[in-house]
Amino acid sequence: MRKIILLISFSCCFLFLLAQTDKMGVKDVAKAYQDALMKNDAATAFTMMSKNSQQYFKTLLVQTKKYNKAQVEALSFVDKMALLSIRNQTTDEELKKMKDNDLFIFAVQNGIIPKNADVTKNTITETKGDNAVIYAYNNGQKSPLGLPFVKENKVWKVDLFGLLAKSNEMIALMMTDNAKSTAFVLQMLSRNGKKVDASIWNTVE
Repeated sequence: MRKIILLISFSCCFLFLLAQTDKMGVKDVAKAYQDALMKNDAATAFTMMSKNSQQYFKTLLVQTKKYNKAQVEALSFVDKMALLSIRNQTTDEELKKMKDNDLFIFAVQNGIIPKNADVTKNTITETKGDNAVIYAYNNGQKSPLGLPFVKENKVWKVDLFGLLAKSNEMIALMMTDNAKSTAFVLQMLSRNGKKVDASIWNTVE
């Protein structure tokens, strides 16, 4: 009987929390996500992302462990920058131990994913069905790139996968081939962090 009562109590609490989550608007979710990042609570932030976004970081972890030089150079600019940044900031042993959402947690804790955007001020939200985007809005001008969201099971989720895809599209149009090259990425990493050496092409699996 005690087990049944506990089960009913747990179910009621879960349904209450689910109902509260369903009521969260796009900006509420964005603020909660931002707060989690600011607290370095990457594990919580990970749960607020869309399924595609979560899978993106899991796939990126596999690529970071396994991709050789030719495979890395074939990646998009954003993916190449992310992969090489992670390799440049980790040892082979550290990378080998990573699993599941560890790469996302590492990216948050080491500044690869920015934390300082304020979604509560000078922004405008555009919603269409199960998709929404929060744009910075200053002097009557909307920023060309916004933070996208997608609704999954009636809950708004941060769509970092969509943001990265849009970033790649814009970079392809705006940057020269030289600026998108692997050599340029390595130069940027050397200027902003640890000196890059041949170990950046190491695979760990």
